[in-house]
Amino acid sequence: MPRNPRPRPDETLSRVLARAARICSRVIIGLLLVVGDAARFGAAVPHTSAAAEPTISNISELSIDTGQMNHLGDTRRYNYVILQEYMYSRIGEIKRANPRTKVLAYLEAATVRARGCGADPAPRSHTPHDSFAVDYCYAARAHPEWFLHNSVGRHLAYADYPRYMVMDVGNRSYQRTWVADAIAAARSDGFDGVYLDDVNTYPGHGIGGQIAEYTDRAYGRAMTSFLVTASTELRASGLVVAANVAANPWIAWQRAYGLEIASHLSAYVREHYSRYGDICGPFSERFAATAGRDTPPLADLLTYDRAVQAAGAHLLGIDYGYSPATATDLAAAAYGRAVFLLAWDGRAGGAYVYRPCGPVDPASASWTLDLGAPTTAAVLTGAVYRRSYS
Repeated sequence: MPRNPRPRPDETLSRVLARAARICSRVIIGLLLVVGDAARFGAAVPHTSAAAEPTISNISELSIDTGQMNHLGDTRRYNYVILQEYMYSRIGEIKRANPRTKVLAYLEAATVRARGCGADPAPRSHTPHDSFAVDYCYAARAHPEWFLHNSVGRHLAYADYPRYMVMDVGNRSYQRTWVADAIAAARSDGFDGVYLDDVNTYPGHGIGGQIAEYTDRAYGRAMTSFLVTASTELRASGLVVAANVAANPWIAWQRAYGLEIASHLSAYVREHYSRYGDICGPFSERFAATAGRDTPPLADLLTYDRAVQAAGAHLLGIDYGYSPATATDLAAAAYGRAVFLLAWDGRAGGAYVYRPCGPVDPASASWTLDLGAPTTAAVLTGAVYRRSYS
């Protein structure tokens, strides 16, 4: 889920795109990813291996919105496909296309979704095929201490998702229940692992400074405790664990928590990988060699990506589109993949994801081109990053 987008409040889409174009004219990432004309999303993507021996490259797919599971396209080269738990019926076809593709179930880590509870005296801790590992009604009736509160004692909810009630991720009982439900759900539905969303080293979603039980930094510590517990048990159960982690690497305690979390994960997800913004826009400028008004310098993020991988996790970068199929989206996808290829350590298991707006096959030759393995480190000369691939 997108967190804390940073568009300028008075900024129109045309201004966003104009600024992005200016940045692209000044800063070139020296990896030739855009091939031919701007191919449209959904176009056939050539494969370099025979169908009998599918390969895994460093691209993946996130398909969690309504209708998107019907537009998965050719999943043979994706090393991960991330689905909502209720989309489990598509696992079989993904595995038939390539048995080595890991299919992960999206599960919210830090919240439950409020709903009407009716008269059921004993709701289950997890509703089957729900993307929240813990059920709201179960928590409300059996464990009211799991809910976090604002300064006037009310249950705290995300500002941008008001039905998402914020839970005490540092509570050991909540941690144990969440993990048990996640393991049972993944195994029951046939997933290879889980994708934990909202593993935030700071509160995010408009609730910073509003948690009665925690300071923002203490919340990050609690989240780290939750992730260590969850990932340790999930991986011990044979499941792949990817987590969407929010951490600003230029803030020392967030960097420390983020890297501690990375050391326990199969894959560390950095969302809004090459630009801030939200699904379907608007977006701020792409991260560039020098900092913009609202963006950090690219070097800070690349350095952090390398530290994440050195800690043991594979790197997953996720970017979002403004619209389903435009040249601007294709340019953003190519740029984001280039940034990923500057940071990637070459290990199988890392991946870049571009998720367009709406139900549409995201694949296009303009950003899925297989460049092989890195043969040199990334080098910045002037305003140009360059890195050689095999």
